[in-house]
Amino acid sequence: MTLKSKLDTFKADFDAGKPPYNVPHSGIEVMQRATAELRASGVADKAQKMGDKAPVFMLSDPHGVEVNSAIFSKKRSLVRCSRNNFSVVLATLPLSQTVQ
Repeated sequence: MTLKSKLDTFKADFDAGKPPYNVPHSGIEVMQRATAELRASGVADKAQKMGDKAPVFMLSDPHGVEVNSAIFSKKRSLVRCSRNNFSVVLATLPLSQTVQ
């Protein structure tokens, strides 16, 4: 099963309110409306897309040591999550395992 098909299945189950998510329909409507507003605003068009080259950035590891993303990008892909000006590297994957 491809990542896209897994995500499509997750979205369908989530939107249907199936367990383990059990999100009330009102909550799903709020999320769908917010997503539509973001798309209409053009913000999504400015976001990096899968396969885009990420800018070099610095993050602290669990021991507080600064790590430069450039050291990973030559051999590995980074899975990065950002929210409210806070970034964390969720994983580094060998290039052979990345999603195309």
